[in-house]
Amino acid sequence: MEVIIIVLLILMIGLGFGIGSNDETMATLVGARVIKTKYVIGLAAVLAFIGVMFMSERVGRTIGENLLGQEVEYSIYMLLAIIISTTIWLIVASITGAPISTTHSVVGAVFGVALVWSFGPGAFSAPLWIGEQWEK
Repeated sequence: MEVIIIVLLILMIGLGFGIGSNDETMATLVGARVIKTKYVIGLAAVLAFIGVMFMSERVGRTIGENLLGQEVEYSIYMLLAIIISTTIWLIVASITGAPISTTHSVVGAVFGVALVWSFGPGAFSAPLWIGEQWEK
């Protein structure tokens, strides 16, 4: 497996932690004692898997093409920047108790990447150089 894939997987675990500590989708069920915690964890995992398998492509297309335009040439480094910034923001906001939305955080990160991309091809030269140094 390539190093960048492993880094992305580790960052996605951190993002999952940030989402779980902030977006309390199933907390109402546990708090009201409707379902036990162990069942809620299983239910959340199953529902997240179903959502990823059947609905994520449309969400990605909406954010990628409709918000940024079809002329954007995406790279793995853009994805890396989005994941890192969203993960850090969610964890910091969760620690400080700031009420934030994961969706707004991701869309803000996408717009940040689009802003940097709009400056031209050299805009990612420093992050690319740093990434290349990791692989050596």
